[in-house]
This record gives sequence, C-alpha cells and structure tokens, in this order.
Amino acid sequence: RQKLCELMFEKYRVPSFFLSKDAVLSCYACGRTTGLTIDIGSNGTVITPVIDGWVETKAINRSIIGGRYLDAYTLTLLKAKGIEPLPLFRLIKTVTQDKRILVSQNPNIVNVHPSYDSLMRLEIGRDLKESTCRVADSSLVENDPRYTNIPLVPYELPDGTILDLGIERFQIPELLFDPMITNTYINDLNLLGLGHSYTSGYPAVLEPLPKLAIDSIMKCDHDQHIPLLGNLVITGGSSRFEGLPDRIKSDIEKIITSSPSTITSMTQASAL
Repeated sequence: RQKLCELMFEKYRVPSFFLSKDAVLSCYACGRTTGLTIDIGSNGTVITPVIDGWVETKAINRSIIGGRYLDAYTLTLLKAKGIEPLPLFRLIKTVTQDKRILVSQNPNIVNVHPSYDSLMRLEIGRDLKESTCRVADSSLVENDPRYTNIPLVPYELPDGTILDLGIERFQIPELLFDPMITNTYINDLNLLGLGHSYTSGYPAVLEPLPKLAIDSIMKCDHDQHIPLLGNLVITGGSSRFEGLPDRIKSDIEKIITSSPSTITSMTQASAL
C-alpha cells in the first residue's frame, strides 16, 4: 500500500489518494457501515465483518472454494461421465461440399504450455457453470427425489457436442455449502497455482459457507452479533447464482435454531 501511494503521488502526481478495503466499499455500496461481507470471488471466498466502516481483521474467514474451484469441479463432473471437452484453440472447423460443418482436433497445435491448456479448459467449465447452474433450495442428498424429474438444460461444447444437464446444474454450486463432497486432486488448479492455498498467502479452509459466516460473527464482540447477522452483503462474481442469497439465509437460520446454546445472542435476529 505504501508503494502504491508513492506511485500515485510521485509518478502520476494525483492531488489526493484514498485506499479502502473491498469489504468496506461493498458495505458502502449497499448503504451500510456495518455488515458481514461474503465475497465469493474467482480464487476463493472471503468473509469479512465490517463494523462502523472498519474491518474486524481478527474475524476474517477464508475458503479456497471460489469461481475457479467450481470451474474445475465442473470439469471433474464431466470427466466422471466420460466427457473431456477440448478447448476451442485445439479444434478446427471444415466445411464440406454439402455445406456441413465438421469439427475435429487440430493436428498442428503442439508444444502448448500446460498452464495455458488448463486455463482454456477451465474457461469451458466457467461458461457451462454460468450458463446453466443454480443453487438448490436445500442440501442435496444422493437419489434426492426432488431432482429425478427436473427438466434437462442443453449445453453445447466447443466441438459441437450437446450435453443435457439435470442434477449437475445443482451439484456444482452445492460445493459452496458442502465442500467435502469432493476431495479430488484438481491438476488444472495446481498448474495455475490455485490448488491448495488462498492466493493472497492467507490460510484457507474447506468449510461450508454458512458455517464460516457464523464463525466470523462469533469472533466479533457480543454486541455486534445481531447487527452483523442482520446485514449480510453478498458480493463477488461467483455470487450470481440464482437462489444463492435465499440458500445462505436458510442455512444460517438452521444453524441458529439448531444450536441455541452456542448462538443465543442471535436468535432474535434469525429472520435476517
């Protein structure tokens, strides 16, 4: 931060300069000075309590589960079904005499760096995730009858293959609420340096998002529990899943009502 200030004042000659933390600005954008910011970004999730415009650093929680992790998990689900999509740069399209378009693997693509290949495959997972996924109303269980007859949503891979996605649409964002459903070593993330630690160097954990939120609140002063719980600010690119705010609210309420001895100060604010 000091170097950034030096750069702005000494090189760019700005008349004034103000730095603030992302969580504080997210609260300000919602018209709040106190709130619990849940930032679900590309490289992980950060939960930050903001009290009167100041970050409570001792209560910050981080999870490795973020947008890129969900992208990689998407590819893992496809691989389990025997589908390994090829990135667009590895494909070549040819037009036949009868005007049909044929897609095949380009034999001239060689010596591609593994990290670039991984990044492009993760982009396929990202597009599929953003195009088709939504959050389930409650926890998913194996052979859940609610999802046996849900309508299938088609998705076209770069090579023209059409996938019909059913429960997979819900399984991908479910990782935010049940991160232990996968313990797969994800090679694509490790090649990009996102495999086992939060990129800022801070420790990250594999815990359900609502549990991290409650844990973050409990680390703050007792008189701040209700204001924080009553002002949840959900932000970040991976927070755009349909149904995500309602699911977070529902799961936090379940934690509160099931553990009254642990969170007695929050019961009156459980309606958020």
